[in-house]
Amino acid sequence: MKLRILLLAALLILLVSCSKTDFTVDSVQAQPYVCMDGRMGLSLYVTTSEGDEGSVQFSLRAPGGNLSWSLATNKVELDGWTYLGSSDICMPTGSMLPIGIWSLDVMYKDGSTVRKTFEVDYGDVQAAKEHFMSVDTDQAWYDSDENLTVLPLPEPVQESSDDSSDLPV
Repeated sequence: MKLRILLLAALLILLVSCSKTDFTVDSVQAQPYVCMDGRMGLSLYVTTSEGDEGSVQFSLRAPGGNLSWSLATNKVELDGWTYLGSSDICMPTGSMLPIGIWSLDVMYKDGSTVRKTFEVDYGDVQAAKEHFMSVDTDQAWYDSDENLTVLPLPEPVQESSDDSSDLPV
């Protein structure tokens, strides 16, 4: 009898020690962007039950399934919230960001995966770029009429004044 109770207690301890909390994705935030040079992309961030960017990866598919991305996430803290995601979801040069329902798999380090869908929609890209030019800023700017964030052109890289040509050979 004692052996049965001991085995039952050991089994109960084993079951309790193997239990884990469920990984959840609480919200998905997606924002399309356009650069002034015409490149388009998507900023995608989620809130999860796990705030460690090293433990979460994304697998993303555009509408139609022809384009996909697999990427690690970055951690961003804003207004007391921790977001995991990336702004490095870039379209091939000259391609528009697909409008429609996207599919996102958020994979946790233990192998569990949460699938979410979200919609990407935006207005006239050229109008957003023209609006950006009229506000006279050199910072990223959100055009609420077109639902696009417009990014300025990057600053040109300054060449260093290296006078190595004057050195003896």
